[in-house]
Amino acid sequence: MFRDEEGNFDEIKFLCNRKIEKIEFKKCNTEAITTLNNAFSSCEELREIKGLQNLNVHNVTNMYSAFSYCKKLTKVNIGTWDMPNCIDTSYMFYNCFNLTTITGTEYWLLTN
Repeated sequence: MFRDEEGNFDEIKFLCNRKIEKIEFKKCNTEAITTLNNAFSSCEELREIKGLQNLNVHNVTNMYSAFSYCKKLTKVNIGTWDMPNCIDTSYMFYNCFNLTTITGTEYWLLTN
């Protein structure tokens, strides 16, 4: 993750860290993020992501493979993500074998 001194993020990338079990987002300014391409990909031990629903993804255009191979993740809450600029959600949850609940997709506003 890349953040400036004021807590503004321009990228989220956990670089295929296979040992991370829990991620929590608190008070993150993510409005500058334009891609979540492979953001959590191959975090094979990841079981929980808290605060994900609070990320501002309005400017994100690419969610390709964002959660792919998160083999132990069972639920994701993406809340009210507004994604009018997103053009690629392919393989977003690819090989998430234990993922049974995705909360919030009913609110997605995909226009592209």
